[in-house]
Amino acid sequence: MKKIISVVGARPQFIKLAPMSAALRTRQVEHIVVHTGQHYDDNMSAQFFRELDLPEPQYHLDIHGGDVTEQVSTMMAPLKRVLEYELPDIVFVYGDTSSTLAGAIVAKQLGIQLLHIEAGLRSFDMQMPEELNRVITDRISDIHSCPTKVAYDHLVSEGIANCAAVDGDIMYDAVLHVKDKIENNQALVSKYRLDAEPYIVLTIHRNFNTDVRERLDTIIHGLVETQKRMIFPVHPRTAKVLDAYGLREVLDTSAIECINPLGYVDMLTLVTHATHVITDSGGLQKEAYMLQKPCLTLRKHTEWSDTLAQGWNRLAWGDDTFTVETVRDAVLQWPTPGTYEYLYGDGTACQHILTRLGI
Repeated sequence: MKKIISVVGARPQFIKLAPMSAALRTRQVEHIVVHTGQHYDDNMSAQFFRELDLPEPQYHLDIHGGDVTEQVSTMMAPLKRVLEYELPDIVFVYGDTSSTLAGAIVAKQLGIQLLHIEAGLRSFDMQMPEELNRVITDRISDIHSCPTKVAYDHLVSEGIANCAAVDGDIMYDAVLHVKDKIENNQALVSKYRLDAEPYIVLTIHRNFNTDVRERLDTIIHGLVETQKRMIFPVHPRTAKVLDAYGLREVLDTSAIECINPLGYVDMLTLVTHATHVITDSGGLQKEAYMLQKPCLTLRKHTEWSDTLAQGWNRLAWGDDTFTVETVRDAVLQWPTPGTYEYLYGDGTACQHILTRLGI
């Protein structure tokens, strides 16, 4: 019986793990989950395991805090001990977080076969820690699972596509995995009056938007000036800086409703009932597209360049022009998207991956 270890640690990875874990339960394999602890807040971790019907991780390393370099370096020694003890046939790493890179490096150092799920994505912005994580992980992986043809073409251009294939996007598998829960989530609809009047979903958590006071101030004032109803699940880190910068008072007198962070099903329910999405998240850009909601991305670059075609996703600024007015106008002058294309497969990415592995 083959033994597989999945290394996860952050919200997007728990989401991707859910359909893969379900698929592996139908196969003759031993699947071990190692949770690094990168997201340790209940809303960012335990809640996701509960609502996605994920079993408790066999290993919980409880490593969190610090910058990216500190996280990766601190994770590697305990990951090495786990992999040396379990001796898996293959290690699965997902996405582009610190946990992804740490798991990839340790597996490669120990000579264990390494699969990168969500391979080939590129924002071409090396100032993003996630971009460095993606590039290094792809370079050292033995097998690459690409969510789209564009991602596959990136690997071709880098000369590392010999063991790559377009399997579809595992996050689309995840959306379908919880479709019934979303459709029956009347409790959230009632709690936040989602059917009372139109609204936009807003999230902000990237450090390049939150950690510079002037930048976050500009974003918040620009969004407030639109006078549009927005529902804003506030990330714990963002909550701290909103208070520190005195921006909580600005939001409290606006049409922007700040709420606590949401779990996966609740967040997708929120998006499902919204008219639009504004975010700096990578995953939410894609989830917005999958749910056919126009998205404004609060960045200069995106790894999900496919979503920019036909205007379903737009970058808030493509140059250094960044003012209250440009943020406001990006929302008020929202164009109607064009043709919708199904970019991310048919919801069977996990099956494609496992079939390719002979599992």
